[in-house]
Amino acid sequence: MPGCREEYSSCLKQLVAQKDGLLAQDGTPIEVAVEMLRRIDEGDNPDAFTSAVFRSSLAANQACKGKVEAVRDLRTAVHARFKTAFPEEMQRYDRLRQRTADPNVA
Repeated sequence: MPGCREEYSSCLKQLVAQKDGLLAQDGTPIEVAVEMLRRIDEGDNPDAFTSAVFRSSLAANQACKGKVEAVRDLRTAVHARFKTAFPEEMQRYDRLRQRTADPNVA
């Protein structure tokens, strides 16, 4: 058994060295997700893992976009109410925003 353990350790070190030696065409190291390696070890298809990660990221992106839109809607509603309740202050606020606004930000 001791020889088997040493052989296993040597093989594992060799695999890690091969993984660390992977480079993209431009010379940058390729990062491999540990979860993907785990799924491959379990017999899953790497393409299925990639597809699942993509779908999950897409869903999270859509949720984030929805939150951003909700905050924009809230800002618009609050701005409209403040214009009604505090017209003079909001005129000064709008003028100040126009003077200091970044033209690159919508």
